[in-house]
Amino acid sequence: MKNRMSPLLIFIIGAAAYPALEIILRGFSHISMAVAGGISLLMMLEIDKLNIGIPLKAILGGLFITCVEFSFGCLVNLWLGLSVWDYKHETFH
Repeated sequence: MKNRMSPLLIFIIGAAAYPALEIILRGFSHISMAVAGGISLLMMLEIDKLNIGIPLKAILGGLFITCVEFSFGCLVNLWLGLSVWDYKHETFH
């Protein structure tokens, strides 16, 4: 019998790691990224169960995470109007 981590533990790991990486790379994050990270890690593990090649798993994972990031950006910035991410001063914004 395989020893599997609970989905809650997987979510917590993703919720901790995702904003931690953002803090390391950007210097700050937002609590919404913890939720996005938890959801993303859960889905990545589901994608890993698929009987497809690693390149296709990587593409699906990248597409899913992009969709999660976009959805959270729309929710937090546009719908809630929190202006957490503002790239108007960045080149090629």
